[in-house]
Amino acid sequence: MRFKKQQNKLGVMAITGTHTVLLALDMQQQDTAGLLGFAIERVDPKENERFFLSGFKRFAYANTDSSVETQFSSHDHPVQAFLWEDYTAKPGYKYIYNLIPVTGKPKNLIYGNPCSIDVETEGEYGATHSVFFNRGVAGSLGYAKRFGNKKPSELTGQELNDALRWLSRGLKEAMVAFINRATGPTFSIRAAFYEFKHKEIMDALKDRKSNGIKVEIVYDHRQEAASNDAQIGLNQFPTDDGDLTKRTNEPKKAPSHNKFIILFEDGSPQAVWTGSTNITAKAIYGHCNTGHIINDPTVASLYNQYWEELQKDPDKTFRTITPTITPDLDPANIKIGTSIIFSPRASLSILKTYAALITGAKQIVCGMFPFSFFKDMKTAIDNQPATLEMILTDKKDKGLELKQVKSNIQIVEGTYFKAPLFNWLAEINAGILFNENSSPEIGTNYIHNKVLLIDPLTDDPIVIGGSANFSQPSINSNDENSLIIRGDKRVADIYFTEFYRIFDHYYIRVKTKDITDANKDSADNPLILKENSDWVNDYYKVNSYKTLRKEMFNAVKV
Repeated sequence: MRFKKQQNKLGVMAITGTHTVLLALDMQQQDTAGLLGFAIERVDPKENERFFLSGFKRFAYANTDSSVETQFSSHDHPVQAFLWEDYTAKPGYKYIYNLIPVTGKPKNLIYGNPCSIDVETEGEYGATHSVFFNRGVAGSLGYAKRFGNKKPSELTGQELNDALRWLSRGLKEAMVAFINRATGPTFSIRAAFYEFKHKEIMDALKDRKSNGIKVEIVYDHRQEAASNDAQIGLNQFPTDDGDLTKRTNEPKKAPSHNKFIILFEDGSPQAVWTGSTNITAKAIYGHCNTGHIINDPTVASLYNQYWEELQKDPDKTFRTITPTITPDLDPANIKIGTSIIFSPRASLSILKTYAALITGAKQIVCGMFPFSFFKDMKTAIDNQPATLEMILTDKKDKGLELKQVKSNIQIVEGTYFKAPLFNWLAEINAGILFNENSSPEIGTNYIHNKVLLIDPLTDDPIVIGGSANFSQPSINSNDENSLIIRGDKRVADIYFTEFYRIFDHYYIRVKTKDITDANKDSADNPLILKENSDWVNDYYKVNSYKTLRKEMFNAVKV
């Protein structure tokens, strides 16, 4: 949801997701003289709570042990930014935020008149769409503080349960709840999985079968054959009832990369779970992933048509069948609502459509790309003249070939603090947490979502997600499914606030990556607040990233 308020020479644009509230502030430059930042107070009428939000930045007088993670109240150490996000909000809650300009001097602060804004977060479950992002920042100060950077395999009992619940952030729980919507023999389930290895999800499906519910699964047997079969055996998933189909046919090197579940009632498809989340511990708890529920019989019927073709274990001719189920999309005529693209398909038309949407964006483009992506999309990103673009990748990849030569483009890759830095704790990479060989260089460790947002904060947002990467093999060779959702501001707000949460997490780390424990004593500490208003200058420089970002938020309409 979106809320806007102008009060006491301060403007606030609030955008809420399910667990996040993004607060974008604006002031006339002449009103920022002496501004030390903003104290941000949150009032929760339901829980009868009232407190100031906190952060890692502090005035120099507040010395802290660099080996201890410490946060500081914005009442005494104001936020020196025109953009702040509260990650601790609860779904479906009403809050009041008091944004208070602060002047004066450290230890002798002067508090101006606030801008108070009432907001409400989105509920986790919507009538048609429900969206779930896991924590997605396993390599984080939060994990280091709570669980001491221990691998889950090193934890036991309640500590292990708490760690997994914190990392999942509702994603696994929502997947299990979706499966459990099949409550009796009038229900049935069909699924297609690339990696089918996570015990709790397998147990949930086994439990449905034991309750007389038909459960049919197509799973990858081209790339993940040995590991899938091993886990199916280890978890004693039934194999003698004919409901497991191995996806084996050509092309052998292309993964059957889907991760979706279809829910049926009385033989009719009703709803779909999809997204980027494989059925593995690393996918659910480690790198950033998305689960997306669509309660729409028409959409579910399309998935069922596709699933029935997958169950036949088709060969390369499958590329001619998928476009008959879901045709390519003309960028000028994408319908309001939900469109689906199934792969493999012979034409790369859909990737060219995505490139055209990037080129035509008027407000902002946000991309989460785990791997390299289609050359026309790269060209469109590089050539966007003024629209703000925020691109998040799993790691630096020579195949990305993106240029950060203009201030409207910000490209950030996953990273983590390998050693303590100022009052940041050392972190642990998600790959180290969950990779058996403990190498952070192997596999996807940070960003696994496949997300493209086109003008998400307008009245005509486009959200693209699903299992498919934005690459030629994903369209030409792999079994994949993609969602294109147009005109749904609720969905766009949830995706955008979650995108920004992850982007900001890694933006901070990338911007400080050159500061190491060896040179931190001679480096400017990025966690020390300015003791004057010089920090505001970056927000009023013509065409600077922070200025463009502030102007973009200021132009958002409620």
